[in-house]
Amino acid sequence: MLVLKPSGQESLPASRLEVLEEVAQAAGWRVRQVREPSGLRVRNLGWLAGYRFPAGDEEDQGRVLLEAFRQPTGLRVGVAASGLDELTGLDLAYRMLWQRRLLFDRAQPLLPDAVAWTA
Repeated sequence: MLVLKPSGQESLPASRLEVLEEVAQAAGWRVRQVREPSGLRVRNLGWLAGYRFPAGDEEDQGRVLLEAFRQPTGLRVGVAASGLDELTGLDLAYRMLWQRRLLFDRAQPLLPDAVAWTA
C-alpha cells in the first residue's frame, strides 16, 4: 500500500503509521511511504492517466503493438510498423504504457516520438 508522505515531513506520525501497518498486514500488504511526484514525472503521469480506462476490444490490436515494440522503438514508428492507423495506434500505445504492458524511460518527456518497448 503506497501512502503519501506529508509535505515537509519525513514520515507520517507514528500513531497513524502504526494503524496503517496493522491494517495492511491483515490484508497481506506492506506500507510504503512515498513523496508526491513532481516535475516531469507528474506531467508524464498526468498525460497517461487520461488513458487509464479501456476503450473496447483491444486484445488483437494490443498483440500487434506488442510485436512492433519487441525492440525499443519510437511510438510513432512502432505504431506505423504495426499497421494500425496513427490515431488508433497511439491511443492504444498510451493505454498500454499506463498498464505497463509497454515501458518507456520515465526520465524523458512522454512525446509521440518517445521510445517504448515491451514489458
